[in-house]
Amino acid sequence: MGEAEEEIYETGTKLFSTWGLDTPTAKAISILLFSPEPVSLGEIADKTGYSLATILNKIKLFEAIGVVQRIKRPGTKKVFYFMEKDRKKIIRAKMQKLFKQEMEFAQAHMPPLLKKYKGKKLSVKEKKMLAITQKFYTQSVELKKHLEEFLRNIENI
Repeated sequence: MGEAEEEIYETGTKLFSTWGLDTPTAKAISILLFSPEPVSLGEIADKTGYSLATILNKIKLFEAIGVVQRIKRPGTKKVFYFMEKDRKKIIRAKMQKLFKQEMEFAQAHMPPLLKKYKGKKLSVKEKKMLAITQKFYTQSVELKKHLEEFLRNIENI
């Protein structure tokens, strides 16, 4: 590995550490982001010094949110990975995946829960819990609007 390549990966690792990623994940994602071609799992393990199992475990989340793709090449049993390079697409995929399920769940389950207990005799604790639930739901609805606007605006960058 050349000096520039090493320094680019190291800078990426530090960058991804600011996301709260642990060192093995930050190193793997740095290699995937800054490598212009798909990278085999073995190459990532070699460059990071971590086991194949560790690397595979660390990149699963990024594969699940759609910014890392698993690629099979004809004639080899090796599995390769490629990470989206477009920053806007990375952010969009990350935001959509992280919040979509939570917001859909909140919208489907919280209004019926709130309606069920509205006007019923509740303990002081239950009233406080219901108030917290209402606030959480209201904020989820507002957050969804702002998130959708943010995702639309990100395309203009």
